[in-house]
Amino acid sequence: MWHNFPLLRQMRNTKSRRVLVGNIHVLYNPNRGEVKLGQICFLSSRARIVAEKWGNIPVVLAGDFNITPQSAIYKFLSSSELNIKSYDRRDLSGQRSCHLVQVFEVKKEIINPFAVMDRLLPNGWTDEEVKVATGNAQCYLAVHPLKLNSSYASVKGSPRTRGINGEPLATSYHSKFFGTVDYLWYTKGLVPTRVLDTLPVDILRRTGGLPCKVRTVERVGFAISCCMTQKLHESVSAWDDIVHFQGFLKKLGSDHLALVSEFAFAEAINECNDYMSTSSEKIAMH
Repeated sequence: MWHNFPLLRQMRNTKSRRVLVGNIHVLYNPNRGEVKLGQICFLSSRARIVAEKWGNIPVVLAGDFNITPQSAIYKFLSSSELNIKSYDRRDLSGQRSCHLVQVFEVKKEIINPFAVMDRLLPNGWTDEEVKVATGNAQCYLAVHPLKLNSSYASVKGSPRTRGINGEPLATSYHSKFFGTVDYLWYTKGLVPTRVLDTLPVDILRRTGGLPCKVRTVERVGFAISCCMTQKLHESVSAWDDIVHFQGFLKKLGSDHLALVSEFAFAEAINECNDYMSTSSEKIAMH
């Protein structure tokens, strides 16, 4: 249950600008919202400690969070806190409303009597569940120390591929699930300059589920192109390499789509803007 360990890695460029990149695969089980919260709290807390140790550098958190954009845990990630007493732990992730039967109405769902009994049980929290979720059996407020924003929600995309909150309509598609569970989060100091959009829902439906033989959708993991120079256009070739690399990754097979985001350091953008402003003033003077 706790074997979904996060990974943290520091990246830097020639100008000694640094960014901490974290990746995690949160527990899948839709009923164990307390475990999902605990794992996310651990990742964000550890990331904060490491980022401060390295000079308060920006943080990017990527991975399969196994939560939907409409879920309480998604709100927790974006707002930094959540009162778990207001929720049923089995509904914290939002996954139970994204079953294929409910999304596509493809066929009659086979009723599992144990699942029915589970939904009829009271939503009270045990002390152990509260401790797993918040770290303290006497505290119902889950808190994480990072101020996070989603790169996809921050960059405008096509209505064919994005939901009302800006997240992809679907990043995963298999026999039990259709929806979005993968995200790229970032903290202050970074600015997402562009993202690689996922496939439209109608095209995904025609695949019949992932992985499949469609070259553009068989992809595993996440790629991050960090723009670490003042001239943003210098990252274009790296971006193209990432897009073409998807063709190779199709051999691995996955039931998830790619999430790719390019980030610029906010400091670099400010320096670039200052330079452009100064140049414009000089031209005006002449």
